[in-house]
Amino acid sequence: MTKIPRSRSSCDAFTLIELLVVISIIALLIGLLLPALAAARDTARTTGCLSNLRSTLQAANVYATEEDGFLPRGYDDRGTADGSDDYDWSIILRRVMSNSGGTTYSTDSDLLADYFACPSAEKLSNDNQLHYSAHPGLLPDGDDIPQYRIDRARRTTEVAVFFDGTTPADFGGNAAATAYNLDEANIYIYPPPSFTRAPKPYDAGEADNDEPIRAATADDTTGFNPGNYRYRHNGDTVGTTGFLDGHAASVNESEGLPRSAVRIDP
Repeated sequence: MTKIPRSRSSCDAFTLIELLVVISIIALLIGLLLPALAAARDTARTTGCLSNLRSTLQAANVYATEEDGFLPRGYDDRGTADGSDDYDWSIILRRVMSNSGGTTYSTDSDLLADYFACPSAEKLSNDNQLHYSAHPGLLPDGDDIPQYRIDRARRTTEVAVFFDGTTPADFGGNAAATAYNLDEANIYIYPPPSFTRAPKPYDAGEADNDEPIRAATADDTTGFNPGNYRYRHNGDTVGTTGFLDGHAASVNESEGLPRSAVRIDP
């Protein structure tokens, strides 16, 4: 008896229903994988940011060792009209890290991005990118606050030195070198009549030590946001922070950075 060969179109080809099932399965797998991939990317960026902060902390400690225990100034205004002779801590510490570069804005021609750019921050230009701010009491802005000597610190594991800062477009996407609005400007005491800035000292008896600081919102520009702490990672819910003892850690917005972390030992 002669066998009738089966038609390829009737036996080997996919039916429309089968194709739709396969497409649906692929779409489902993609839907499951994409969030995991996004989470892995966010984790990698946060890890890179923490690595940057650890390197910055190491450089600050090297600087302090060479400068009789004093941390660098956060910013120094030399009084030139265009600010070309000014400098901030990022220029000082980049020289420590690379043993090269200038000492002021006008003489420092190398990009800072390799050292102080947060992987999660939007880079608005090809200019020097600084995405971290320094504690304004530990790395003071100007000459009216003396430089801070590390041996004054008693809570080195608790006090924040460098952290994710706001990066408003008005600043070219850069953070303020010193976080002058840290905790919505509550880090400073302004005693009348001189209004000389003085950082608020740590007092173990303060009732609000464990309360979270008032950090910036996702809008980097308005209100107290410029010059403040910023939760920039994982969908603006996690901030990275470097502490005086040299370690860096992530801080969840739901818990917040406590006020004790921005009040320095007198």
